[in-house]
Amino acid sequence: MVEQADAVVELSPSSKTDSDCTVKESKPLGNNFKWWDVLAEGSEAAAAFSLMKGTLGAGALAVPYTMYGAGIIAGTILLCAMCFFTFLSVEMIVRAQDIAQKDTYEDLVEMLFGKKLGWIFQIGLFLFCFGTAAAYIVTIYDIFNPVFVAAFGSNPDTWYGIMFVDRVYFSTLVTVVILLPISLLKGIGSIRYLTMAGSVGVCFLAITAIYTLSRYGVSDAFDVDTAWTPINAGSLMSAFSTYIFAFSSQPNVPEIYVGLSNRKPSAMRRVTAVSMIVSVIVYLMVGILFFVNFGDDIASSVLISLSPMIQSGDPMVCIAFILMGVAIIGCFPLNIYPVRTTILYSLNPKKHRTIIGIVIATLTVALSFAVAVALPDVNMILGLVGAIAGSIVCFLGPGAFNIVLAKGKGNIYAWKNWWYWLMIVVGLVSLVLGTWVSLVGVIDFYSK
Repeated sequence: MVEQADAVVELSPSSKTDSDCTVKESKPLGNNFKWWDVLAEGSEAAAAFSLMKGTLGAGALAVPYTMYGAGIIAGTILLCAMCFFTFLSVEMIVRAQDIAQKDTYEDLVEMLFGKKLGWIFQIGLFLFCFGTAAAYIVTIYDIFNPVFVAAFGSNPDTWYGIMFVDRVYFSTLVTVVILLPISLLKGIGSIRYLTMAGSVGVCFLAITAIYTLSRYGVSDAFDVDTAWTPINAGSLMSAFSTYIFAFSSQPNVPEIYVGLSNRKPSAMRRVTAVSMIVSVIVYLMVGILFFVNFGDDIASSVLISLSPMIQSGDPMVCIAFILMGVAIIGCFPLNIYPVRTTILYSLNPKKHRTIIGIVIATLTVALSFAVAVALPDVNMILGLVGAIAGSIVCFLGPGAFNIVLAKGKGNIYAWKNWWYWLMIVVGLVSLVLGTWVSLVGVIDFYSK
């Protein structure tokens, strides 16, 4: 192996002969390398971490419940299948990006489909942001509720006790006092580092799953005979919709790819492979271990199932709750900011831009709050968002990008384009069936 080179030969773009070459002395690589360069900006490791940061999030909270509904075998297969489809979709986005020479997901949409059809993808992104923000509001209550129940009781008779224990009152308080103000910031650079807590929190949740299973053991409600099989076909589709949401990081892919120092498809494949393998392992640990730990009593959000351990003062579970709480609050504005900037870009107001931005952000937060109050179930929100928005962004978008590009090169029905059509078919099936199953679940929720 060659550890260092003595010289670097640079050839100008117009060079025809060796006389046009310039020679520069290179510095020994070994003397300049530092261990922290592995995560330096532009490195593959940093890109893999960024992709994991965009993947690992609130979706992990609903994975244990999907294992209960789909069964461990089918749930594992569907989760791994979604991991594979995510790898394919990233590959397709990178390919389209190289051909179209665009740096963002939105630019790809506008160039390939124009503004008239591009609104379909914009709606998908908006629904994704709204749904995620609503799920975060629901999750914040689930995180803090055990603490306030331990302090004031489950049925407090004081006004302040009711304010902290009741879901609607507490969600209103947190939204107005904390979430709305941080969503009105002009930029998100000052809080962007908090998004790291999301990945750290989910990884620690996986460690907590090992801890709780080893300490508290297998639940009496865990039925070995039925745990491996799905409840019904609808539960399979519901689980897949949740997994679509859990792996939805495609809008971040173009920026991550552009930021690579070694900007090649092969480098991005390595980045995607590492991040997807780590993500699916974490999701499987959280899903299977917590399901075994709580059995058929597992709640739609695993935080609800862990609540009694908070009240008993279990330190590991308390740390997991704190990390998830910081992550959820810190990441909340990241779901409001894209909506505000996109609408401002479309309106392009000449005056009062700041005031209009505040109004847009306030309305976005208010709509997310309304969804959270109307449907306080994390699994249902994530399933609905995954079925509608996730199918558009994760499947239909990447597949359609490459079909449009292939149209200019010949027959779009050529055999070599089969995987683009596969993504379109899977996206349409998950969109139609997933939305139907999710809506039936919402109706059942209200009927009960």
